[in-house]
Amino acid sequence: MKSLRDSYITTQSGKVGLKVIEEQKIDIEMLFSGFQDYSRSLVAGLLVGIYVILWSLLLIVPGIIASFSYSMTFFIMEENPQLSAGEAIQASKSMMYGHKWRLFELMFSFIGWWLLCIITFGIALIYVAPYYSTALAIFYTDLKHLQHNPVS
Repeated sequence: MKSLRDSYITTQSGKVGLKVIEEQKIDIEMLFSGFQDYSRSLVAGLLVGIYVILWSLLLIVPGIIASFSYSMTFFIMEENPQLSAGEAIQASKSMMYGHKWRLFELMFSFIGWWLLCIITFGIALIYVAPYYSTALAIFYTDLKHLQHNPVS
């Protein structure tokens, strides 16, 4: 059940984050539009989870690196509805090649915010969760632009 919920939440938070940075209107219907394409999100969530677990069997560090490799999957699926879950995972792997450390730095910068969430028993999540989703969406957009405009 957790995987069902997590794949939906991840997909929707990515969708909202992309809408925020594109300065598009966010309405309540959009929050429930993920159910229209839920099977693809579910398959992607299950595949990413299985791949990360398999990499984690080697050691913890390869599992963390694998999770960074697959981290852009849901953003890619949101912008490319014609891609299958497997194709989105492959696209995420290629997009993240050489950029995993940047994502680690971004995630590391949120440690204080996550500690604040723990101290406030989750109340701070009202602010931190959208902030984190938007930061990841900006990271994805930045990566996308780097892919199209590589610096020589």
